[in-house]
Amino acid sequence: MSKEIITNRPSGIASSIYPKRIPKIKVGAIKDELGFTLSERLALRQAWNLIRPFERRYGQDVFYSFLNDMYWGINKFRDGRDLNLKAMHSHALQFIHFFGLLIEEADPVMFQLMTNDNNLTHSRCKVGINQEIKVLQEV
Repeated sequence: MSKEIITNRPSGIASSIYPKRIPKIKVGAIKDELGFTLSERLALRQAWNLIRPFERRYGQDVFYSFLNDMYWGINKFRDGRDLNLKAMHSHALQFIHFFGLLIEEADPVMFQLMTNDNNLTHSRCKVGINQEIKVLQEV
């Protein structure tokens, strides 16, 4: 019996036309570094373009409804006994403006830096989910 060596390499004309393997085609939506598909990213930006002219009103609505639900958060805007309305109003505007910047950010590294910075600021001021749980446990 003769021993034949079988190779997986194509021979003949196929090896000269396709010198390397053809990559597998991925079917379906391809996600970017942030986990969004192209259509999701486009829809998010188009929705933001609709909201942008009204960002002041929507920012106030969202932030004030949050404060109505989480009443303890309003204490962060007190100067002694008085409520600092200017700080509360500017925070509401900066809140929605920050989300707009996140939506428009294309660089995933900068996106992560922005969210980390925001989280550090809120943890330093002792506001957020962990502080909310502590307050609710005390009540």
